[in-house]
Amino acid sequence: MDYTDRKVNLRERNKGGLRNSSTPLNLGRRVLAYEMQVSAGEIPHVCFQYEPDVTAFMAYFKEKQAKLGKKITFNTLILKCITEGMKAAPVLNSHLYYKFRSAKGTIRTFDKIDINMPTILPDGSMQALNVRDAGAGNIFDLDDKIKDLIEKARDEIAFGQAQHTLAFNQTIGMLKKGRFHTFFARVFGAYFGKERIRMHGCKTNAEYLIMRHKHNKTIDRSKAIKKEDLQEGTVVVSNIGSLKKDLNGRISLFEIIPPQVFAVMVCNLQRKPVVVSDGEERLEIRTVLPLTLAFDHRACDFGDLIPFIEKMDEIFACPRLIDPWFE
Repeated sequence: MDYTDRKVNLRERNKGGLRNSSTPLNLGRRVLAYEMQVSAGEIPHVCFQYEPDVTAFMAYFKEKQAKLGKKITFNTLILKCITEGMKAAPVLNSHLYYKFRSAKGTIRTFDKIDINMPTILPDGSMQALNVRDAGAGNIFDLDDKIKDLIEKARDEIAFGQAQHTLAFNQTIGMLKKGRFHTFFARVFGAYFGKERIRMHGCKTNAEYLIMRHKHNKTIDRSKAIKKEDLQEGTVVVSNIGSLKKDLNGRISLFEIIPPQVFAVMVCNLQRKPVVVSDGEERLEIRTVLPLTLAFDHRACDFGDLIPFIEKMDEIFACPRLIDPWFE
């Protein structure tokens, strides 16, 4: 889905101006709302506003892309940069399991980088897709993974099925953790309450199950989107620059999805005055990339972020380092 499609979907979603309305949260928004409230209530966020000068880097990338004759999106390029930064700071690619009452916890660090990438779907809703093992392979492999996920998400029935399975597993997880009140409240609310979930406009769960069964017979399930494509990864990277071109500004606080310990918000490329020094200092208009880097202070300190920033600085200062990515 390109920028124009997203722009039209958002416009359709918000058309009509101010009016009184009451709309129950859909399944995806319910899951997200729960995760965000847990994030806000449990995680001590530290956010750093990182604004590297990417003038030479972007010029080199455009030149490289023109020679190859194959288009790579800015989103794919930045995701590749971020995976390289995380390889230099492996503690950021972790999950934290912490028990407040006993003050005990475990940090589990992974050898694969799974990126949760918030994406606007054809119906205008937002969902974080899981780009699994994003750090493996070259930049073309990463681009193919992203395009494949977005294409899979176009099948609304298969996507809803994956969402439903993911939400169900999340609810069962609460039962395993002893959160009985939350478990029964969610089950009742989802299937019997006034704001019960109605999948794809179906009036009853039986109607939805019949529709889903018929749909599954007509598609190749091995190529359909699955709950694994939506479940938690090891880091969230959100590119708000894809929502609106020439959007000036930055996000000052970005939520971390537990048990992850790191999240990155990517803003638009912006032209700003920057002090440049090559023996003498002077003011120039340069291209900068505002990034919001958020980490869980229970698991990380600012020193853990430094290797990530240093690697990103190295890539932006010496663009030829990206040459192996295209091989």
